[in-house]
This record gives sequence, C-alpha cells and structure tokens, in this order.
Amino acid sequence: MRRPTSQRIPTVIGLALSVTLAEFLTALPYFGAVSILAGGDFTTPQWLSLLIAYNIGAVLPTVAIVFVAIILRERQRERLQCWLDKLSNSRRSWLTLVGIAGFLLARNGAAYLVVDFGLGDIGGGTPPK
Repeated sequence: MRRPTSQRIPTVIGLALSVTLAEFLTALPYFGAVSILAGGDFTTPQWLSLLIAYNIGAVLPTVAIVFVAIILRERQRERLQCWLDKLSNSRRSWLTLVGIAGFLLARNGAAYLVVDFGLGDIGGGTPPK
C-alpha cells in the first residue's frame, strides 16, 4: 500500500520539527516575561495583573488584524490577494527579508563581542580587570 506524499515519515517529521521550532521561538518572550515577574518582588495581584496585561498586549495585534480582515472582507480581498501574490512571487522580497535578518544578527553579534569581551578598546584604553 502506497502512502500519500504528504504523509510520508520524513515529511511528517520535518513538519513536526518546524512547528516545534516556531512554537519555541515565539514562546521565548513569554518565558522571559514570566521569569522577570517571578524574579521580581511583586505581590500576587500585581503579578497577575502584569501577566494579564502582557498577554493582552501580545494577543491584541493579532485580534485586531482578524477583525479588520472580517470588516474589510469583500472590499479589500482582491487588492490584498494581488499584494500577497506579488509578495509571494517576488524573489527580491525574500532576499530583502533575509538581508534584514542577517544584518540584525550580525549587529547583535558585534555588540555582544564589544560589550562582553571588551573588544571595543583594541589598541589602547584601560587594561582589562
């Protein structure tokens, strides 16, 4: 018996790994906020109110986009579909996004080297402690 292409084991494993990675990366800011709250000197009502406010702030943009899409359903569907087609078929758009991500990663790495390893004082300055 032959399995459909979309249900082959490597495909399912790849899908599971990509979903796990995406979910983990989007959960990191939430874990960071919870750890800050847990490490702070907050009372239970303060802690709960800050956690609720964080969740509202994290979810509100998505909810707003859904409501705008529902309201503008028919009037803007054709225009939005044209824009999405243009964006998805454009190699330049993907290269731009990858370039921006690469720049941000390189900038973060350079800042890490300068701040944590003191590489900003090469060639003079005060000696390391």
